[in-house]
Amino acid sequence: MMFNKLASVVSTLLLAGSVYAGQEQICPDISDIKAEGMTMVAPIMYDQFLTYNISSYNTDNNWAFVIAPIEAESEDVALELANEILNSMGSVGIPQTEPDDEIVCMYNTGDSNILAAAVNADHMISPSKLKQYIQKAR
Repeated sequence: MMFNKLASVVSTLLLAGSVYAGQEQICPDISDIKAEGMTMVAPIMYDQFLTYNISSYNTDNNWAFVIAPIEAESEDVALELANEILNSMGSVGIPQTEPDDEIVCMYNTGDSNILAAAVNADHMISPSKLKQYIQKAR
């Protein structure tokens, strides 16, 4: 009886592992995002910035990775702070589907006031569109 339960648990785990292994990764890996870093910045309001980078991050899609809001006295300082936050991150992206069928992957920054997300950017995406995603997520 004990052997049957053990065999059942093992076969369930093997099946679950093979199903999971066949799934395609949806969100960009944080190590690929870190390798490129944050390269662009846009003002949100006085002393607050949205930082981002656009890349495929070793996936089949293009992504805009955003960290915001970053409080700083200048764009250069905002990029520096965003890259420090990015380098301290280690979470995986959690995919969410928006009402317009866009995929947004949320990442944990370690600070509940600062959001990080990868937004599918296969269609043209602008800083103002990125601001909308951040404002909706807050």
